[in-house]
Amino acid sequence: MGEEVIAVIQPANWSDRGDDLAAELNAFARANLSHVKTPRRIDFMEELPRHQTGKLYKRLIRDAYWGKEGSKIV
Repeated sequence: MGEEVIAVIQPANWSDRGDDLAAELNAFARANLSHVKTPRRIDFMEELPRHQTGKLYKRLIRDAYWGKEGSKIV
């Protein structure tokens, strides 16, 4: 349907982001999740959007990816 599994990660230390951390996370996901649930891509964000209570605004994260490249999800 044009969707893919993408992991959006906020590293505890921003300087740790990169290919090494992405490879480590991907290896962990492959060892603990089924093949279809493992992320095809890992993106890093310096700060994830949160509500005042600390809860994640998942919709704002999804909006950055949905609606692109002919996706019918808006």
